Amino acid sequence: MGITSKILVFVTFLFWIVLVGFIDTLKRVEPFLKPAWSVPLLKNYDPKNGDILLVHYVGHGLHGIPIAEAYPTHTAFVYVAKDGKAYALEATRFVAPEQPNVFSQTVHKVSGIRMVPLAHFINAVDSVIYLRQIENGHISSEAVEECLDWASTLDFETRIIDSMTYDVTVAIGFRLVWPETSKLCTKTSKLFETERRHQQVFCSEFVSRLLSKVGALQETFINHYLMSPASYLFSISSSTHLASKEIVTPNLESIANKGFSWKPDQMLVRTGRDKEIL
Repeated sequence: MGITSKILVFVTFLFWIVLVGFIDTLKRVEPFLKPAWSVPLLKNYDPKNGDILLVHYVGHGLHGIPIAEAYPTHTAFVYVAKDGKAYALEATRFVAPEQPNVFSQTVHKVSGIRMVPLAHFINAVDSVIYLRQIENGHISSEAVEECLDWASTLDFETRIIDSMTYDVTVAIGFRLVWPETSKLCTKTSKLFETERRHQQVFCSEFVSRLLSKVGALQETFINHYLMSPASYLFSISSSTHLASKEIVTPNLESIANKGFSWKPDQMLVRTGRDKEIL
């Protein structure tokens, strides 16, 4: 067998390994996503501080592939100001997608934390928005406002902007389906080095840190980098705490303070192929 034939055999073998692994991943994801995807669209939404938006954009994932296109890849925190106007607070690169940023302290930046009028945020989503509405507990507008100076100092995780390396991708995006591999990638990507990157956050990490600052999470929970966008799905968390079951330790029975809980998944947006894909 010549060198060219050997290379062809190797590439074919590698292709089938990747394909089988991808199919297996989709099968593992399906039970988590089916409950969220199966709910009808919410017709009336009254925003509250602390509501969480789980988003998939066409350009942020494997759109067009059943199951994969329903997987949340971004999260945002709903903030309702004292005048009643609602916004989405998100950690992101500001051109992904481009949105009006009314956060005066970051309008000059290209990434970090921005504040988008909620109507604009929802209208810009071209795939799906899942919603976790806060059910018990109260987060005041003043409590969120007190965190805005801190939020303005944060930068978006630079490796997501620059390269989105495989270890970062698996550490953040595949925690649910490859938990052990994800933990390893968390180490290789050094996401756990919170002191070094205390001013850098990715989207779901920011939501978790903000929830902690407004008193909705116990102070003892500090590993916010373990929160992936899909960690906020009801099928992954529960109605009484938002953190993934994987990171609940024997000494920490519940991540959230008693009195705070979020409703099961609802759906605000489902565009494109508006049909059952699971």
